[in-house]
Parts: sequence; C-alpha cells; structure tokens
Amino acid sequence: MNVLRKSIFISLVTIFSLPPHHSFGVSVDLNCNNPVTREEIVQCSFVEVQTAEVSLSVAFKRAQTYIAVIEGHKPEELKGGPEALKNSQRAWIDYRDEHCRTRGFKFSGQAVVQLVVNKCLAKKTLARAKELNKLAEETQ
Repeated sequence: MNVLRKSIFISLVTIFSLPPHHSFGVSVDLNCNNPVTREEIVQCSFVEVQTAEVSLSVAFKRAQTYIAVIEGHKPEELKGGPEALKNSQRAWIDYRDEHCRTRGFKFSGQAVVQLVVNKCLAKKTLARAKELNKLAEETQ
C-alpha cells in the first residue's frame, strides 16, 4: 500500500473510530468558509479530503449494491461485475494518489505542497464519487 493511500486509510479508520465530537486535530474554532492562516487553510484542505473520502465510500457501496443486483439475474458465465468494480476502484485509487503526488512535485520544499496535494485529492475523489453515483443510477 503506498504511503498516500495508507495515510488516507488511517485517516478514515481514525474518523470512524473516534467519538462524534472529536476534532481530528483541527481547531474547533476553525472556519473553513473563511480560513485565514496558512495552517487553517491546510487544515481545511484535510477536512475537504476526509469529506470527499466519505462521499466516495458511500458512492462505491451504492455502485456495488446496484451491480450485485443486476448480476444476480445473469447467467454464471456473464458474472464478474462486483470484482471488476473492485479492481477498477483499486486501480483508480493508485492513479489518483500518484497523480496528486505528481502535482505536488512542482512545489516540493514549499509550504504549499500539502495544500496542492490535498486539493487534488479532494477534487479527484469527488469526481470519482460522482462517476460511481452515475453508474449506480444507470444500472437501475
């Protein structure tokens, strides 16, 4: 598991294992509608990634459900949709992580690198969630 995917996985495990009032190391007073300091901007970008990851997880489960329902009516030789979806998601995560890491290379050594990577991750993740939701809708 590459480092970026591992850190996202650990973040998600942390999110779902902490009490609902936990702030994830983000200031309770943090206003992501109007972040002011560099630290606030970066913290808000982490929140964006975490929010996008939750949307992606929901969309993936939705797509899995619809594909499984459709596949249930097919002959055995035409089955394989859930496995194909899982494989495509793994490949997409690898692509997203490396793509966003590459976007950050331009800013290596600069304070803005984490913000650039996080913005990329959030944008790509939300786009994938939209794609999976569309897939689930098309299969209805």
